[in-house]
Amino acid sequence: MSRSERVIMRVSRLSRLWGWALLMSCASAWASVAAAAETARWFVFSQASSFQTGHDVASAVDTRRGRLIMFGMWRPAFCANVSCFGASDTALTTIAHMVPDPTLDAPVWLPGSPGRRSNASAAYDSLTDRVWMFGGRRVIPTPCSQDCANPPRISLDDLWWLDLSVDPPQWHETLVSGVKPAPRFDAGLVVDPIAHRLLMFGGQDSLGTYFSDVWELPLEGAPAWHQLSPTGAGPSARAEATLLIDGARSRMLVVGGANASATTADVWSMSLAGSPAWSPLIVMGSPPTRIRHAALDTRRDLVLTYASPAEIATFSLAGAPEWAPTPSVDAPPDATPGGFGYDPVNDLVWVPYAYCPELGRGVSLNQHAIFQFVREGGPPVSGGPIQLGLPGPNPAGSSVAMDIGSDLAGSALVRVFDLRGREVWSGRYAAPFRFRATLDLRGLPPGLYVIALEQGGERRTRRLVVFR
Repeated sequence: MSRSERVIMRVSRLSRLWGWALLMSCASAWASVAAAAETARWFVFSQASSFQTGHDVASAVDTRRGRLIMFGMWRPAFCANVSCFGASDTALTTIAHMVPDPTLDAPVWLPGSPGRRSNASAAYDSLTDRVWMFGGRRVIPTPCSQDCANPPRISLDDLWWLDLSVDPPQWHETLVSGVKPAPRFDAGLVVDPIAHRLLMFGGQDSLGTYFSDVWELPLEGAPAWHQLSPTGAGPSARAEATLLIDGARSRMLVVGGANASATTADVWSMSLAGSPAWSPLIVMGSPPTRIRHAALDTRRDLVLTYASPAEIATFSLAGAPEWAPTPSVDAPPDATPGGFGYDPVNDLVWVPYAYCPELGRGVSLNQHAIFQFVREGGPPVSGGPIQLGLPGPNPAGSSVAMDIGSDLAGSALVRVFDLRGREVWSGRYAAPFRFRATLDLRGLPPGLYVIALEQGGERRTRRLVVFR
């Protein structure tokens, strides 16, 4: 089945999806913000398949191809009609694509797949085109009469890698000799491309123990874990911290995290040159209330953080770092995403699998988002001489908006085609220009459409789904 067919199937199912109705109950009105140097513009979309809704996925950005790789999931207990289903985890892999539009493939079992789990740690190695994954936790099967919502779960300590150089990608387990880190989940994991090794920090186990240890595993030669002993006082024991490699300054950053009693927004640095040593990275200003995820934006040399509700804050790695809240447009509802990773190919951040507090209880949404930085009064930073931003909302009903722009002289043509290639709308604009265009869709029947921006031999396209 082609991706276009999957998108059409997604639209035909929207009215029947429990997750879609729940998404609408959690959704907030579109926001308008004061003009700023750069604004985080959000795009929220739903998955092509209704099968898998949940959170706590392991995720890593494939920086070669500009896509997001995810594995596993925690699926909370739920009831549908007269049937109830206990909480569970999965052993499926999901891939999110950006081109031509943000779409998630249906989750699949890949050859050699690890066992089911959630809360594992993942990191992408661009040198070998592999995604590495460590640990996580797994449900212990028990009678549903005991506790359907919160079954017991065990922590894991296995190590796997996904080979992205083959089609379909294939999982492999790495058997490590010698001493290993204690079983854990929600640990920070990152690939150090300078020394070509995995680095891991923190996490927690199923008994409630939080860790502050640091481990390395060389990615060349015989695999073996080694515990590092950095000098100096370091970060407290915690889980859910994000590890980032600041290669320009030869250091690893630890951003945020949480333990049983509190969350933290502190930032720590561990030197990668010579003997490892801890030092706090003082970031001036007011940090976000709770940092749930962080990413390194290599294009702008800054750290991006996500805090609930959908708050984006940044600090620069050049000069004296200072927290700077970023205005957002079309932000998703208050939700905890299952991942957060910067994609340098498409200059955007992936924010998959929302976890939405609904009526005081946590529920899963078949909802995903991305955001891009948008210049004041113009379209996304990337795009070349002509720029066609992502249409939003998508799917759309009566209207859709998108950022368009051209740096060329002359006139640019915007055209809309249906699935058969027939032009159903067109308009010309005197270039150069930058503005946010709104298209009236009320005269179009439901279906899949292609929006094209053309000028001077350049062409950009986006797909749009219209539903009623």
